[in-house]
Amino acid sequence: MKAIDSDVLKVREVEKPKIGDDQVLIEVAASSVNWADLWKRANFRTKVRTATSSKPNLGLECSGRIVEVGSHITRWKIGDEVCGIVSGGGYAELVAVCDKLVIPIPMGIPLREAAALPLSACLIWHCFFKLNRVRQDQIILIHRAAGGVGSLAIQILKYYGCHVYITAGTREKLAFCKGLGAEVCINYRKENFYQRVFEETQGKGVDYILDHCGDNFLENNLYSLAIGGTLILTGSKSEFSNVKIDLGVIVAKKISITGGNSLSLSPAAHATLLNDVEKNIWPAIAQQRIRPVIYKSFKFIEAAGAHTAMQKSINLGKYLRSVDLDTGRDRWQWKYRVGFEDRRGGRWMVVGSVGNGLREQEMRHGSGDGAGDGDEEEAGCCEEVDCYLFKA
Repeated sequence: MKAIDSDVLKVREVEKPKIGDDQVLIEVAASSVNWADLWKRANFRTKVRTATSSKPNLGLECSGRIVEVGSHITRWKIGDEVCGIVSGGGYAELVAVCDKLVIPIPMGIPLREAAALPLSACLIWHCFFKLNRVRQDQIILIHRAAGGVGSLAIQILKYYGCHVYITAGTREKLAFCKGLGAEVCINYRKENFYQRVFEETQGKGVDYILDHCGDNFLENNLYSLAIGGTLILTGSKSEFSNVKIDLGVIVAKKISITGGNSLSLSPAAHATLLNDVEKNIWPAIAQQRIRPVIYKSFKFIEAAGAHTAMQKSINLGKYLRSVDLDTGRDRWQWKYRVGFEDRRGGRWMVVGSVGNGLREQEMRHGSGDGAGDGDEEEAGCCEEVDCYLFKA
């Protein structure tokens, strides 16, 4: 079978996985691209390699059809469409997975699009409903919320009756998050988010903060929390070792700081989370109250391009890598659309979630380079851009 070599990110031939009695073999339709894949590969490439060094298996979540079942399996049968969490190996045509780590595709979600759900949904449920007990009407601040986790978290928290504040770095991303339900959208590049939170909450602060930025936002996070608030750290853009923290603020405001990285959980814990997600989030998806947002779908052979795009951090939602299982044409159906119109040049851009994957379209009317690319807004290129979002 074909798989992606995690060192050079090119296709190579490998042996077909052999399944155990409690495993299923999935013919992969799509796998999502996560920061953890990039970190695993970067760590491997920077370490001193020995003769026994093994390459990391990339691809931590996927969707597809079951083609083999172990002898102890009772829930699944050949042909079932599932999505789930794998310990690595999703960047391949076939992957062996424990039967407890897969769940059915949510009703109404195309097979490929479902690859964006398992890890993000489990992380959100783990952080807000397992480690903590989020309640209706509480205020949640999500940093850099336009990515795969943030875009799903906005919808889930709104579904459970919370007030969602977000930060993002471009006008495009702010409009995107507002369209998903965020009530207060803060451009962290242009304003101090603590001051804005203070104004919006009349000095009270927020109940929870979800942050994967680490020390860059740490001080203002503590100031932004209400008395008894909780800071949930899921990662960091830099090293944690040299972080300075104001213990006085933590003590005075009775702040809790929680590590929320679900990747370190045991398979049994992941199985429990997936069961909770299926019971509590899948019905909301079936009701069309929640939907994964996919920014762009790459071909199987385009792993390097997918990782490069991920590093640019311009995405609205998830990146997917699609494996062609069918010869038929994709059924494109717009679910989300974000438009940016430059009144001076007539340029506009559309980013949409579609039926069998997601793609980005640019439509240019007149001259120009297009709008909404990365952080060009910071250079003053998009000062006269109107942003809007439509949900089908």
